[in-house]
Parts: sequence; C-alpha cells; structure tokens
Amino acid sequence: MGLKKGVNLFFYLLIFWLLLTLNLNYLNIIVGIFVSFIVMLLSYPIIFSKEISPKPYYFIKILFYCLKLILHIYKSSIFYIINIISKDSRLTTIEVELNITNPLLISIIANSITLTPGTLTIDYVGNKLTVLALLNAKDSKEKLIQDIKNTYEKNLL
Repeated sequence: MGLKKGVNLFFYLLIFWLLLTLNLNYLNIIVGIFVSFIVMLLSYPIIFSKEISPKPYYFIKILFYCLKLILHIYKSSIFYIINIISKDSRLTTIEVELNITNPLLISIIANSITLTPGTLTIDYVGNKLTVLALLNAKDSKEKLIQDIKNTYEKNLL
C-alpha cells in the first residue's frame, strides 16, 4: 500500500465524516478516525487497483452519469406510479450479463439499478447481475435487459 495514497485517502474520509456528522466533540472524532481507518483498509485495494486506474476524465464521466441517473430515477418514478395505480405490472427476475468486467463499475451499475424505482439488484457474480423488476404487463424481459444495458452500462463504457 502506497503510504502517501493511504494517508490522503484516510484524511479525505475523516474530513467527509466530520462534514457528514457536523460534530467536533472528541468522541465523534475518535469514532471518525476509527471508521475512516477501517474504510481506508477495505477500499484501498479497489480504489487504487491497476485494473481500475482512474483517469481525470473518469470523474467528469461519473458526474454526467450521476446527473443522467437522477433524471432516470425521476422518470422511472412517474412511470411506476402510473403502473402501480393501474395495476398493470408483474414481478419478475432477470439476469443481465454486462460487457464491463471492472468490479467497481459493476458495483456502480448494481447500485444504480437498486436506486431506480421498480428494480432491485439481488446478486451479482462476475459480470452477471440478477435483478428483481416490476415489469409493465406489455414489456418483455429482453426489453428490460436492453434498457438496463443502454441506460447504465452504455454510459460507463
């Protein structure tokens, strides 16, 4: 573990903790140091992996991805409210095989699916996600798989 990268990550996490809690008493600072250290140890191999190798344009790409995700969440909310009120939906499980092999990007996609109303990522193995979805009665599983790939995976490639 690169000492400088680890120390920087630790201090960023500690600052995030203090900003999140807005509490500067000594007990909170001690808990923040402990939590930051544990998170640093657990996330260091993922964040600084050679396979991921973050580049400056990734941060811009992730920012645009987040904005698109927020819009998609609102769009899905309206769509599923209408489907639930009209009782025109069914619950189904699908498997989505992604073209991405990067574990960090797969986790981002899995969490994005879970944040979106009407879908929940149940499990993933390798690059294959298992998703529980509330489908419109007229839609097929293949259409939902294609929507997931176009909405989430395409924006991260």
